[in-house]
Amino acid sequence: MEHLIPYKSAYLEVNLCISLLSLGFLCFWSIYSPGKFSRFCTQTWGEKEGHLYHVLLRRWIGVLLYGVVPTIVLFSFTSYTWKDYGVIAHFTWATLYWIISLLLLIPMLTYRTAKQSDSLAMYPEIRLPQWNERLLLSSCFAWIAYFFAYELLYRGFLLFACLRAFDVWTAITINTAFYAITHVPKGMKEAIGAIPMGILLCGITISTGSIWLAFIAHTTLSLSNLWFSLKFHPEIQYTSRFLR
Repeated sequence: MEHLIPYKSAYLEVNLCISLLSLGFLCFWSIYSPGKFSRFCTQTWGEKEGHLYHVLLRRWIGVLLYGVVPTIVLFSFTSYTWKDYGVIAHFTWATLYWIISLLLLIPMLTYRTAKQSDSLAMYPEIRLPQWNERLLLSSCFAWIAYFFAYELLYRGFLLFACLRAFDVWTAITINTAFYAITHVPKGMKEAIGAIPMGILLCGITISTGSIWLAFIAHTTLSLSNLWFSLKFHPEIQYTSRFLR
């Protein structure tokens, strides 16, 4: 019996992306919260060092789950290239204006939100009382790698796959829905806040044809939040001459 609705080959790509995202999310959050992995880190390196390695290692595991594995799978089973996923893009003056605007606006917003009690209760993720330049650079570098993999999966693989299979608003809705759902373990406030952020990042990516602005926005948000959290947290001291 023939299908009433022709099955697009693009749906296979979408299903593959959703499966990779879902499995990656489940694996990542299984090591995110306290459990066997955190106990392993504590038993191996002690309480303080174990906590540090638990946070840093889960970011690098996120790079593997969100970036490396999906890249291998999709490039093995599809004929698409980096350009088809917005990684290789042509930058224009409009793109430069977007970058400058984001670099100026986002730190201004995080400066206001980072000092709030609910934010300081969660950030910085590495809850060590003494920070130095080495720890800060390790945290920043891990965040940058993590968010590249993260944006590659969400605004690269998933979004562009959905754009090939559906109309623009359906693609944005699917992407934003998964983006919000993956923030639920951090609390409903972050999940709800992820909705407008997800729509904005999808819009920027579609308008520029590139994931790089979304990556810059997400990374700037995270790094500026880390910086201001260190500055405002009453129980954390940063010993570098560059901050205090």
